[in-house]
Amino acid sequence: MRSIRHSEGAEDPEEVEIALVTCDVLPMDGEDHDVCRIPHRERDANARLIAAAPELLDALSLAEATILRLANTPARLGSVQGTLDVLRAALGKAGAK
Repeated sequence: MRSIRHSEGAEDPEEVEIALVTCDVLPMDGEDHDVCRIPHRERDANARLIAAAPELLDALSLAEATILRLANTPARLGSVQGTLDVLRAALGKAGAK
């Protein structure tokens, strides 16, 4: 049995620990396969996030439109550009246009 510390997406994987996943290597069909277990707490949190994903995506899209409408001058847009960059990166990661 081996443990894998999962930190996908972290800027420095050594600094961020998201979950401790326990894996066993089992032989099946002449090949070794990893069979992993995720703690209930992590599994439940992932399920809630997946369930909320459509609404979160809609909320990000609405937030982007609202920011662009309210930041209607170059100076105002410049002051929120960092927020827009982060928001748009999240939208892109979710596959939104």
